[in-house]
Amino acid sequence: MPNQIFINLNNAAINEIRKGNLVSAFRMLSHACNAAGKRHNNHVEGGSDTFKYSWIDCSRKLVPLFRKHSKFREGSAEFLWLKFLKIETPKGLENTNHLCACGYSWVLWYNLGIISALLGTPTCKAGRMLLDQALRLFDRVQNRLQPEPDSKHWSLLQLAVMNNRVCVLKDLAKDDEMLDGLVDIGLACSRAWKKLDTPDYDFFHWVAETHLLGNVAVAA
Repeated sequence: MPNQIFINLNNAAINEIRKGNLVSAFRMLSHACNAAGKRHNNHVEGGSDTFKYSWIDCSRKLVPLFRKHSKFREGSAEFLWLKFLKIETPKGLENTNHLCACGYSWVLWYNLGIISALLGTPTCKAGRMLLDQALRLFDRVQNRLQPEPDSKHWSLLQLAVMNNRVCVLKDLAKDDEMLDGLVDIGLACSRAWKKLDTPDYDFFHWVAETHLLGNVAVAA
């Protein structure tokens, strides 16, 4: 299947998320992830500028939606970074079907990871499977980020993944790993504070501080 189909599925899923249709978005992204992964066999790298990405803030739709459910009150949904990524192909490079899907597949993992975290819950087996999937997906994105240059976009993405990974670890009661993740967020914030917009920096700092204080209170 052509790359453009998977890119269109990703972007259509973002539109579904903006409408609050998380299950529909989950199905689209799951199909895109599974199918795009099969294209990695014929690896032709397109370069760092082949695909462009834009942040889509879905928090205004999702936060009120989840406030109606116990998961929001009991879990870490309110601390998730709810900006998703749309994929764009620059003009002049419309035909990218000969390229490997690894150039954009990490976007599919990132978006599906957030949806899996939103739909998951530690209170049942199926819900824990979704949280485990979210954790695996965020780990894959984090590994993909390591060789990328230090910039505002990549710093923001790195913190977004770290933040959402910590939220999933908290819901899975993996406290030691969560504390390690909070330390990583603190270090990343100290490196990136000059690059990030103030609201973004304040959010990540607030989440890390809130989780840390909550963990100290439980220990006490």
